[in-house]
Amino acid sequence: MEIREEYKLERERYLSKVMTHHEFYTWLNEKIGLNKFHLPFNITKQMLINSTDPHFRDIPLSICDAGDSLVRGKATRAGIWGWAISDSVCCLKTLARNIINEVNK
Repeated sequence: MEIREEYKLERERYLSKVMTHHEFYTWLNEKIGLNKFHLPFNITKQMLINSTDPHFRDIPLSICDAGDSLVRGKATRAGIWGWAISDSVCCLKTLARNIINEVNK
């Protein structure tokens, strides 16, 4: 199955609440090849550890916005079009949550 078709199906599952926000963006990160080595340089592990908000809202949104071109480029190269900056922010915040979950194991 082509990535665009797979993306549409998974997004529909997410929008129908068959999968959670976290599950969808974890899946998407894996599909576009976004991993802990792609966390923007201005987001440090210490910032994530020090965050007191489960959604990292205490980390300025501008920091995640700065990672948009990297994430958007990976999505486009993977064959996903119609990307919004909010998709990049959700991918990065999910990546951050997964990093923290690893640290806390």
